[in-house]
Amino acid sequence: MATLRVGQSVDVSASVYADQRFTGKVTFIAPKSDGSLNFPVEIEVNNSSNQLRAGMYGTAMFGEGAASNTLIVPRNAFVGSVSDNKIFVLKNGKAIETNVKSGRNFGDYIEILGAAKWRSSDCFRSNQLV
Repeated sequence: MATLRVGQSVDVSASVYADQRFTGKVTFIAPKSDGSLNFPVEIEVNNSSNQLRAGMYGTAMFGEGAASNTLIVPRNAFVGSVSDNKIFVLKNGKAIETNVKSGRNFGDYIEILGAAKWRSSDCFRSNQLV
Protein backbone atom coordinates (compact mmCIF):
# COMPACT_ATOMS: atom_id res chain seq x y z
CA MET A 1 0.00 0.00 0.00
CA ALA A 2 2.89 2.35 0.62
CA THR A 3 3.69 2.65 -3.09
CA LEU A 4 0.12 2.72 -4.42
CA ARG A 5 -1.01 6.18 -5.59
CA VAL A 6 -4.21 7.74 -6.96
CA GLY A 7 -3.73 8.16 -10.72
CA GLN A 8 -1.42 5.14 -10.96
CA SER A 9 -1.99 2.88 -13.99
CA VAL A 10 -2.72 -0.78 -13.29
CA ASP A 11 -3.32 -3.87 -15.39
CA VAL A 12 -6.61 -5.63 -14.80
CA SER A 13 -7.67 -9.10 -15.92
CA ALA A 14 -11.15 -10.59 -15.88
CA SER A 15 -11.59 -14.27 -15.09
CA VAL A 16 -13.71 -14.81 -18.23
CA TYR A 17 -10.99 -13.27 -20.43
CA ALA A 18 -7.95 -14.97 -18.94
CA ASP A 19 -5.60 -14.14 -21.84
CA GLN A 20 -6.60 -10.47 -22.13
CA ARG A 21 -5.47 -7.45 -20.08
CA PHE A 22 -7.37 -4.24 -19.52
CA THR A 23 -5.90 -0.92 -18.42
CA GLY A 24 -7.16 0.85 -15.34
CA LYS A 25 -6.32 3.86 -13.21
CA VAL A 26 -6.53 4.07 -9.41
CA THR A 27 -9.20 6.64 -8.55
CA PHE A 28 -9.56 6.13 -4.78
CA ILE A 29 -7.63 4.57 -1.89
CA ALA A 30 -9.32 4.36 1.51
CA PRO A 31 -7.43 6.39 4.13
CA LYS A 32 -7.69 3.55 6.66
CA SER A 33 -8.22 -0.19 6.62
CA ASP A 34 -11.42 -2.04 7.30
CA GLY A 35 -11.85 -4.59 10.12
CA SER A 36 -9.91 -7.21 8.14
CA LEU A 37 -6.95 -4.83 7.58
CA ASN A 38 -7.87 -4.43 3.90
CA PHE A 39 -7.66 -1.04 2.21
CA PRO A 40 -10.50 -0.62 -0.30
CA VAL A 41 -9.21 0.65 -3.67
CA GLU A 42 -11.32 1.85 -6.60
CA ILE A 43 -10.05 1.47 -10.15
CA GLU A 44 -11.59 2.97 -13.28
CA VAL A 45 -11.13 0.49 -16.12
CA ASN A 46 -11.12 1.35 -19.81
CA ASN A 47 -14.05 -0.70 -21.14
CA SER A 48 -14.52 0.99 -24.53
CA SER A 49 -15.17 -2.39 -26.17
CA ASN A 50 -17.96 -3.14 -23.65
CA GLN A 51 -16.54 -6.59 -22.93
CA LEU A 52 -16.70 -6.18 -19.16
CA ARG A 53 -20.08 -6.59 -17.47
CA ALA A 54 -21.39 -5.96 -13.97
CA GLY A 55 -20.78 -8.93 -11.68
CA MET A 56 -17.63 -10.20 -13.44
CA TYR A 57 -14.67 -10.99 -11.22
CA GLY A 58 -11.34 -9.36 -11.93
CA THR A 59 -7.83 -9.06 -10.59
CA ALA A 60 -5.73 -5.89 -10.51
CA MET A 61 -1.95 -6.13 -10.74
CA PHE A 62 -0.14 -3.40 -8.81
CA GLY A 63 3.51 -3.25 -9.83
CA GLU A 64 3.56 -6.75 -11.31
CA GLY A 65 7.06 -7.87 -12.16
CA ALA A 66 8.70 -5.28 -9.93
CA ALA A 67 11.29 -6.77 -7.63
CA SER A 68 12.36 -5.37 -4.32
CA ASN A 69 15.17 -6.24 -1.95
CA THR A 70 13.34 -5.96 1.32
CA LEU A 71 14.40 -7.33 4.68
CA ILE A 72 11.51 -8.57 6.81
CA VAL A 73 12.18 -9.71 10.38
CA PRO A 74 9.92 -11.17 13.06
CA ARG A 75 8.42 -8.59 15.41
CA ASN A 76 10.09 -10.41 18.32
CA ALA A 77 13.52 -9.68 16.80
CA PHE A 78 13.23 -6.16 18.21
CA VAL A 79 14.82 -5.42 21.57
CA GLY A 80 12.05 -4.00 23.73
CA SER A 81 9.44 -2.93 21.18
CA VAL A 82 9.38 -2.04 17.49
CA SER A 83 9.45 1.66 18.38
CA ASP A 84 12.85 1.17 20.09
CA ASN A 85 14.31 0.39 16.62
CA LYS A 86 16.98 -2.01 17.88
CA ILE A 87 17.68 -5.58 16.81
CA PHE A 88 20.58 -7.99 17.20
CA VAL A 89 22.55 -8.50 13.97
CA LEU A 90 25.30 -11.06 13.38
CA LYS A 91 28.60 -9.28 12.69
CA ASN A 92 31.90 -11.16 12.59
CA GLY A 93 30.37 -14.10 14.46
CA LYS A 94 28.93 -11.94 17.26
CA ALA A 95 25.39 -10.73 17.94
CA ILE A 96 25.60 -6.92 18.04
CA GLU A 97 22.70 -4.71 19.15
CA THR A 98 22.07 -2.47 16.13
CA ASN A 99 19.88 0.60 15.57
CA VAL A 100 17.59 0.17 12.56
CA LYS A 101 14.79 2.05 10.86
CA SER A 102 11.55 0.08 10.86
CA GLY A 103 9.24 0.28 7.87
CA ARG A 104 5.95 -1.39 7.00
CA ASN A 105 4.14 -3.63 9.45
CA PHE A 106 3.04 -7.05 8.16
CA GLY A 107 1.42 -8.39 11.34
CA ASP A 108 4.09 -10.51 13.06
CA TYR A 109 6.79 -9.23 10.67
CA ILE A 110 8.33 -5.77 10.25
CA GLU A 111 10.22 -4.35 7.28
CA ILE A 112 13.74 -3.02 8.00
CA LEU A 113 14.60 -0.04 5.78
CA GLY A 114 18.10 0.40 4.36
CA ALA A 115 19.21 -3.14 5.22
CA ALA A 116 19.46 -4.70 1.74
CA LYS A 117 22.97 -6.00 2.55
CA TRP A 118 21.67 -8.12 5.45
CA ARG A 119 19.89 -11.45 5.34
CA SER A 120 17.05 -12.34 7.68
CA SER A 121 19.30 -15.10 9.08
CA ASP A 122 21.66 -12.33 10.29
CA CYS A 123 18.96 -11.03 12.68
CA PHE A 124 18.08 -12.66 15.97
CA ARG A 125 15.17 -12.56 18.38
CA SER A 126 16.08 -10.56 21.43
CA ASN A 127 15.72 -13.65 23.66
CA GLN A 128 17.42 -16.14 21.30
CA LEU A 129 20.66 -17.86 22.29
CA VAL A 130 23.43 -17.34 19.78
